[in-house]
Amino acid sequence: MSELVKQDPGGITLPAPSGVDLLLEQAIANNLDIDKLERLLALKERHEAGEARKEFYAAMSRFQRDCPVITKSKSADRYKYAPLSDIVAQVRDLEARQGFSHRFDQIMKDDGSLDVTCYVTHDGGHSESTTIPVPATQGRGTSSAQNIGIMATYGMRYAFCGAMGITTADEDMDGRLPQSHEPITDAQALDLHARITETETDMAGFLRWAGVETLEELPASKFRQAVTLLQKKATQS
Repeated sequence: MSELVKQDPGGITLPAPSGVDLLLEQAIANNLDIDKLERLLALKERHEAGEARKEFYAAMSRFQRDCPVITKSKSADRYKYAPLSDIVAQVRDLEARQGFSHRFDQIMKDDGSLDVTCYVTHDGGHSESTTIPVPATQGRGTSSAQNIGIMATYGMRYAFCGAMGITTADEDMDGRLPQSHEPITDAQALDLHARITETETDMAGFLRWAGVETLEELPASKFRQAVTLLQKKATQS
């Protein structure tokens, strides 16, 4: 960081110019031709972008160091999950202290799928994004608008966790769940489909492993095992 050595007419201490800023000041003072001045301005922009990127990564490292493992508070169809509102509530203060803010963008595709993007911006100016492709889904007894809401909520949850490097606590439920031949729910099938897409897993190979022809036929008793398998692949990729 530049040392504080200059003062403006009002007596406020100002940072000394960096090497690039100093060159720019000298160029302007010496009436440097426009082409060279533009190159210096471009150099200044690259330098500032690089510094902002360093600040972003340093702050993200601190965030991930101090971020707690998110508690899964909601139950659905024999497994627990953390809704987006709970995740944000648990990290909001830490996110703000490290200078981060986030927003979401959604793009509906022609095939009915949805791309959900989380943009994370640091107050130093650098921003990065994570996009989660959510396949089209049709819940039982839900309207088109409700289906889009389900897809958007799912995508925002995973995009935010991916962008911020957040993990959630997994309960060891397999040994305590009664074995059942009931298939997984539509929401669980959507969850697996997104994880398979994220990890670039071969769908045909996954179905052979599961012993089913479609994700929707996967027994509920195998859901947690399937998620664990895909989580391990995600950490190895």
